[in-house]
Amino acid sequence: MQRRKSVLWPWILAVLLLLTSVTFLLQQDAWLDNRWFRTTLIQAGVKLPLRSKDWQIQTDSIKPHWLERENGKRILIIRGKLTNLLAVELPLPHFIVTFFPTDRSVKAADSTTTDAILPPQEADLRKSGFLNPPHDLSLVAAGGSHQFTLLLQSIDPATADFTIKAQ
Repeated sequence: MQRRKSVLWPWILAVLLLLTSVTFLLQQDAWLDNRWFRTTLIQAGVKLPLRSKDWQIQTDSIKPHWLERENGKRILIIRGKLTNLLAVELPLPHFIVTFFPTDRSVKAADSTTTDAILPPQEADLRKSGFLNPPHDLSLVAAGGSHQFTLLLQSIDPATADFTIKAQ
């Protein structure tokens, strides 16, 4: 009776595949922070939510403009430039604007989520009936930049400063 030769390669490959899968599951957030990996998954058709790390708001391009409407209410128009850090074309993100009060406290007064709008005419903004401007549905090219405009209509009068984050 002759003994059959044992083949270890399939078992070694199975253990290696299992170890790789478990490692990926344990380190999923770290993998999804990798721009190359996120780009590859998006190009493969995997639906991933946009992250703030996918975008860079160019801080020197932020131009806030306070405007008073005909009815006496103040609105804030923020113009700026955004860069897509991934190597795939993406739609514009949502923006989170956090407001800080004039008393210089560290605590944020309010926060709101808004979308970029198509740039309106200033004369239209002054009218009190101008409420829902069309959203900017542009796609930002891979590694490209895009101008954005935000319109914030319900702002506390005690607001002195704000921060913007792409989401």
